Amino acid sequence: MTASNLGSRITGYGFAVFTVGSIAWLSVGLMSGQHALVWTNVVLTVLNLFGIWRWLGRQAKIEEGAISAAEASGQSPGERLFPISLLSSAAVEDRNGNLLGTCIDAMAGCSSGKLRYVVASEGGVAGVG
Repeated sequence: MTASNLGSRITGYGFAVFTVGSIAWLSVGLMSGQHALVWTNVVLTVLNLFGIWRWLGRQAKIEEGAISAAEASGQSPGERLFPISLLSSAAVEDRNGNLLGTCIDAMAGCSSGKLRYVVASEGGVAGVG
């Protein structure tokens, strides 16, 4: 589920399944006195909770924002826009070549393909910026 690339919701639910598993193994470790199993699954539970937050929270909001912007562009005068997911993780630079951040999403015109907006993230560790 997490590697299928079927969208943020499916990936987030995959991390929820992983969380249930890591909590189950954590309880097995606690009941049997296996400290290595306990600590391994404490770390895995934290990582899985981060995955849930990232994919069901943050990434889902970004995707919903792109869909809302695409729908709003159909009702406004001018060219219709659509999200360009291929630009994700691309470097965003100013005209002088200075790095501004990383592209999260972008909007382009349906008929012209011209780029209209870029959503960028700056700083952070492991995708949290």
